[in-house]
Amino acid sequence: MARLEGVVIGLREVRKLAFEQKVSEQAIERDYVLTWILIELARHATLGDQAVLKGGTALKKLYYPQWRYSEDLDFTLAKAWTKEAIATGMREACASCVQSAGLKVDVASEEPPYQGDHLRNVTIYVAYIGPLRKTRRRRELKVDFTADEVLVAKPVHRPLNRMYSDEPEPPCPMLSYSLEEILAEKMRTILQRTEPRDLYDVWRLLGEHGNEMNLEQVRTIFAAKCRFKGLTFSSWNDFLPKDKITKYEAAWERRLGEQVRALLPVKTVMREMRQLLRSLF
Repeated sequence: MARLEGVVIGLREVRKLAFEQKVSEQAIERDYVLTWILIELARHATLGDQAVLKGGTALKKLYYPQWRYSEDLDFTLAKAWTKEAIATGMREACASCVQSAGLKVDVASEEPPYQGDHLRNVTIYVAYIGPLRKTRRRRELKVDFTADEVLVAKPVHRPLNRMYSDEPEPPCPMLSYSLEEILAEKMRTILQRTEPRDLYDVWRLLGEHGNEMNLEQVRTIFAAKCRFKGLTFSSWNDFLPKDKITKYEAAWERRLGEQVRALLPVKTVMREMRQLLRSLF
């Protein structure tokens, strides 16, 4: 029997997936909500052609289904947008989630950072009550739209990896960074901040999927993205200075334990990461 449109998936499906994936039910619920927001953004008349998905969410949802779980959505805007237009588009996408999946989702708040009169990015917080419905207090997830970024490679359309029984068939296509651009931007991000998920993603991409990419293109895109942000890079040693190593060790389990089923020790990852980066540069 066909599923009725506008009816959220059941608790049994959430629990089954949580058991199979060895993550919490809350992680599955968040991923389910995130998935439907992606679907409706891809279908949106204007944002669907201009919001380019990137980062860990693109890796899991468009490339590798067994990648770590993500907690938010990150897009680069292919053209200039106003904060009001982005917020309107998100509200329309949330309304479509209500109709298509029966989800209670809406825009909770917006944060538009400016640099002078230049809009750098818009952060939208989406409040939701998902399939678990364990509390009346709504949870939130973050959606970032970045205007202050350079797109070096041409974006690609990728089909969404299906995970839930109510997702569209055939899978919904989504505008995305290429693998090379995802990796290059992740590497540049490591130079800018100390976030365990960036280290994890670069380590896995180079170690498990480096042979699927044009590594010369990765180096070219990385250099362009560093120039765009005014960053200097001298050698692979710049990625893991001593002060960052201490921070990675302190935050590794806390930041990734919920997102990765079998998380390797951070020292193992950093040791392999050094070898991979040395080979790349």
